[in-house]
Amino acid sequence: MIHGVLDESLGSFWVPSWQRTSTAQLEATITVLKKYYRFVSMDEVADLLAGKSVTKCPVMALTFDDGYRNVLTDASPALEAENVPAIVYLISVSLDIKKLMWIDRMDYVLQQTNALSVDILLKNRSVTIRLAEWESFVQDFRDFRIEVKCMYEDDLQMNQTLEAEIGRLESLAMASLTSASVEDRVSALLSSADLEGLGSKILFGSHTVSHVRLDHIGPERLEWELAESKKKIEGHTGKNCQHFCFPNGDFNRESVDALLKQGYRTAVTTLEGCNKIGDAELLALRRVPIPYSTQNYEIVHAIAVNLFRSAKVEV
Repeated sequence: MIHGVLDESLGSFWVPSWQRTSTAQLEATITVLKKYYRFVSMDEVADLLAGKSVTKCPVMALTFDDGYRNVLTDASPALEAENVPAIVYLISVSLDIKKLMWIDRMDYVLQQTNALSVDILLKNRSVTIRLAEWESFVQDFRDFRIEVKCMYEDDLQMNQTLEAEIGRLESLAMASLTSASVEDRVSALLSSADLEGLGSKILFGSHTVSHVRLDHIGPERLEWELAESKKKIEGHTGKNCQHFCFPNGDFNRESVDALLKQGYRTAVTTLEGCNKIGDAELLALRRVPIPYSTQNYEIVHAIAVNLFRSAKVEV
């Protein structure tokens, strides 16, 4: 499980508060894990777990959440050099219009605010983010991201509120990530024009239309998010979109049933561990976060610890 990837040697005009994977980490992880695993596509993962094919050794698939454009600019050279397949889960609205993740827009504008702290207004209450010291800001913003998701039962309402609050902060700071750079390597998402540049070994899966948690929307919106994102991705790639990634890792029985109805073969969660042939729920697969290290023994240890969490997911 990987999100954004950044080649730190190239630099960027701003530094996000939540950590991205460096190209050095990606390259080191692939090199180490190639000794123990065979890297395969999500199509092959689906076939193996469904008993349609067999393997003589453990396999692993690389998955990139959110569809950041730096998968193309910063990650794909390493993937091509190692001849490793991967899947990128796209937020389909970004394919046609420039759309950034709210987390990145807020991260950026808070860093541009000339104040010791900022109060973010949500649901008749405020959350204070300390800005004077980097460590305090990182901690407060991380806590805020967790807290805001617990405050709203409806993700559409949450996103509407966050959009308004980010707009207010951008007006106060007179700064906006949307207009700060046309091709920001940190936050830009893949557009339809970028997809062909990723090559034939990259599959594309759905991460919904608008990155909403499936267990925090109504049934009609749930069906639309799955069907519309699938349709949009298939229209741009000319290939069947069969794989899905749960935003925020959140899922329930209704969302799994809806995925099955729409014809998805697999869906990945943020639950940690491996998936065993003959004992895996294909629409609620476990994953292993990429280790934040370039040291061989730390990479192997981090993967090994996560593999113990391999009980079948119940939905």
